Amino acid sequence: MAYSQTTELIEQVKLYVSVGRYEAAESSLRATINQDTPQNLKLTDAERARCHHMLGYVYHQQSQFDRANEQYSLALKADPTHVESLLCWLVVLCDLGDYHKAAKMMGEVDMQIDKGHGLSYQTLSRLAHLHESAGDHYNQCGLHHRALTEYQSADQLSVQSPGIKMKVAESFMELGSYQRAKKELTDLLRHEECYHRSLCLLGLIAYEEGDYVSCDSYWQQLKSKTSVPSKSDQPLVDAYKDVVRYLRPLPTHSPHP
Repeated sequence: MAYSQTTELIEQVKLYVSVGRYEAAESSLRATINQDTPQNLKLTDAERARCHHMLGYVYHQQSQFDRANEQYSLALKADPTHVESLLCWLVVLCDLGDYHKAAKMMGEVDMQIDKGHGLSYQTLSRLAHLHESAGDHYNQCGLHHRALTEYQSADQLSVQSPGIKMKVAESFMELGSYQRAKKELTDLLRHEECYHRSLCLLGLIAYEEGDYVSCDSYWQQLKSKTSVPSKSDQPLVDAYKDVVRYLRPLPTHSPHP
């Protein structure tokens, strides 16, 4: 089958899916795949991968995760460099709750990037989001070391994403790596959306380290800020305010010269 014919088939299937005609989409793809046998090869590896990937997508849209899982696997068997199938397979594995295998597969996608396979900005963004989501799951389970690894992978793939950098900083804090957390938070001060939270966390780290002068100094900087904290940051600001309230009277010098 010529590449243009495969493209035409894929576009037709996408149209079917967009209007909810999943049976027609499946039928069209199955007809093409079933004609492609070892004795009568009609598809190239790349075309075979695209067809299996699209069939997996059809099943995925119907929440038939096991069948989608099978098709994405077949797509990768035909073309191991088909990154889009890897990404979709990762999503299915998460849908099935197989986070360990998903993490392993993300490593394989990262290897594709290291080998120089060109990936679109959209694909890289989706991969970064998957790493971030995996980090969130690890955090919820208290696995902060693994969460940090995932957040750092997401940070490397994303372009100027302060939200992910903040998660990296907070992971360092959870692990007691205050110096590395402070470096990340100091860098985040230049992002307006992270300013309040970064100052609060820097102040709380200073308190944990016994540096009460710096703790109060960060609070003074925070108070001088004319903008209002976001609703999500306000509880942290209130908690920091309570901490500072108990610092009076302050020592005349920092205990950490």
